[in-house]
Amino acid sequence: MKNTERDYWNTIKSIATETREEYPNPDDDERQEYIWETVDGSEWIIYYANNETVLSATNNHDAIDDFGVEASSFWLQSDWKKARMTCAFYAMLQDVNDEMGKK
Repeated sequence: MKNTERDYWNTIKSIATETREEYPNPDDDERQEYIWETVDGSEWIIYYANNETVLSATNNHDAIDDFGVEASSFWLQSDWKKARMTCAFYAMLQDVNDEMGKK
């Protein structure tokens, strides 16, 4: 079954809801760690085919820059699959953080 952009955004909303329930205090350091680990283990990140959907759906294509990853050295040390996966990871991480800011 192919994942769609709608499925992706439902996942983003679900992660945000679960995070709010599990860590209601926005200043809790474990809250961001929970988001990081949840995104990192998500099917949207671990399966290369799903990375394309993330990058198509997100408005945070440049999120890798916002998180302070030195892009020029990163690109030189990565193959295209790792590069795409990493961009998808940071985009999804920012999408969740954006969704968290809505409530």
